[in-house]
Amino acid sequence: MSTETVQITASKPTATLIIAAGEGPHLVKNLDPINTVFLGDNNTIQSTDPTVIPLQAGTSVAVDGRNDLYGVTAPSITVQVSKLLGGLSSFLNITFANGILSIPGFLVYFNNNPGANNLAQAIGFGTQTTDQFGNVVFPGESTYTNTGGSNWVCLNIFGSQIRSFFSSTGQAGPWTLGAFQTFFSTGFTLEGNYSLLDQTGNNGVLLNTGNFSLINILNGVQGIATNAALLNSWTGTLTYKRMIDESVAVNGIVTAPAGVTNPSTIFTFPANYIPATTNQYLSCVEDPGGAHLGQALICQVNTTGNLQIFDATAGQTSRISGRFFLDA
Repeated sequence: MSTETVQITASKPTATLIIAAGEGPHLVKNLDPINTVFLGDNNTIQSTDPTVIPLQAGTSVAVDGRNDLYGVTAPSITVQVSKLLGGLSSFLNITFANGILSIPGFLVYFNNNPGANNLAQAIGFGTQTTDQFGNVVFPGESTYTNTGGSNWVCLNIFGSQIRSFFSSTGQAGPWTLGAFQTFFSTGFTLEGNYSLLDQTGNNGVLLNTGNFSLINILNGVQGIATNAALLNSWTGTLTYKRMIDESVAVNGIVTAPAGVTNPSTIFTFPANYIPATTNQYLSCVEDPGGAHLGQALICQVNTTGNLQIFDATAGQTSRISGRFFLDA
């Protein structure tokens, strides 16, 4: 949509031509925040003529363009007006012209009551800004939720990013990127050209992409397998991953060191992978080739996150597998 701007003054000696006859339909808007433009169909009009049509500040009118359209202002006043070829209508800056509907960014307030700390949604803004009440408006699409007192959470979608912001001082901020663990665990990723920002141990770091899909959700997989950093001279490979049902899947083959203790801590899980209240147990049997093929050992995950094996012997190779639940 192509828009032209015309400067309107008091008639000296004639009114200003805005649209010439035959130019076609236009949407004419008064761009001034205060002053009125007066419209008529000849170049002799004055602002005080009873036949002129007043176009108030910030308002618009659609004309068919079959006749000349002139404009004047009150003495000593200069006003800018825009004219949009093909414009048919404009309401609250929502413009329809040439088959294109243009909707600017808009705000939604709780209970239709605009004010500070009452912003519910913001849609369609290209950059971060504030509304007239000082509420912070993030670019893209935002939904604001009060979590008690002056605490607010904002879920924001902008471009390929899904972000969460938190403020403890009201909607004017300051806002901090984070609190995404409320919705997803650390390591949550999206398939394709998406990114996820969180503050669960990553403090706003762009997480890995391309590892999460709807298929994985349907299969109950929430994350990708992570290699455990083995402790106390244990060797082998052990992986773990958090599942969508709030369990942690563990799998691998490990070998006990010389001088192994009883019990022996193999690995300590990070904070988001620790059972809440009771110790959990996994399957642990001697791997094929050992002196006691199939011998079962006690393998425990305690509430401090330690993965421990009981009664292991030096050089013994064991297979660990199974799941434990975080809310148990």
